[in-house]
Amino acid sequence: MKLENIKGYDKISKYLKESPFIDYTFLKKINIVTFINYDGTFQKDISIHLVNELEDLNGLKIMFYDVKKFIYPNGDDLQVLGLDIEDISSWGWEKSHYRAYNFEDDNDFEIICNDLEFDYF
Repeated sequence: MKLENIKGYDKISKYLKESPFIDYTFLKKINIVTFINYDGTFQKDISIHLVNELEDLNGLKIMFYDVKKFIYPNGDDLQVLGLDIEDISSWGWEKSHYRAYNFEDDNDFEIICNDLEFDYF
């Protein structure tokens, strides 16, 4: 999948190498917000802050909008060693276009969402 097509990629591209998230493996922060939309449906948005070292003040922020699935069973483990993002539009899931997951361990971390955005903090 071409990350260049995702909103905010221009803000983070200069910080990425060949393997986009290789230097950003530590989860410094996870925010989860659940709310009711104007049409009465529930929506969950999640943002994660990734850093190179836990002491780092700057890093990448990925916002996942309208999250359909969230797996993070290792709450004490702050590393996602093999983060990848793929386009899953062809799967046919309603309002599910992106999947972020740990390719090193498929059961370790996964987010399926309708939309996402990058930022640098």
